[in-house]
Amino acid sequence: MRYTDFEHRIVQMAASATEPARRSFAIDTITRLFAGATGPLSEQLTPEEHNLAQRLADGFADGDPQSLKDTLDRLNDSMTLDEVRAIEFHPAITEWMCAIDNWIGYRQSGNPRAIAGVAINMVNAIDYENDGQAEGYSIDNILGARAMRVEYERQQRMLAPSDGEPR
Repeated sequence: MRYTDFEHRIVQMAASATEPARRSFAIDTITRLFAGATGPLSEQLTPEEHNLAQRLADGFADGDPQSLKDTLDRLNDSMTLDEVRAIEFHPAITEWMCAIDNWIGYRQSGNPRAIAGVAINMVNAIDYENDGQAEGYSIDNILGARAMRVEYERQQRMLAPSDGEPR
């Protein structure tokens, strides 16, 4: 499956999912992304930034969206004060932060495209971790990597259509 087809499929799955399925998927995905970012977060953030990140991790599921957005903005502003430092952050950190931003967007708008954004953040994190090392894996065969196939299956399972029909 080509990356663009995979991305299109994610958008379709998010659109057809129920609100509880979207919520469950987003919370599970963001929790996984945070787990993958904990090492880089502790290595690359200042103590104040780490506290902000921890507040986001602890409160993202049910926190007030505007309060979460303010915390995310404060973290992002702090991380990007130094232009050189801003481009050197580990991708696990940026994908997690982007997923939080997508989740906030979903909570504010209800637009399922924001949930698709969370899914794509996970795909991008896996892509970075894979680093082109899986045999048969390419932009033309995104499911060539076992980790991508597993993630695609998780997305299909968690974002099952609201009508209950199999994908």
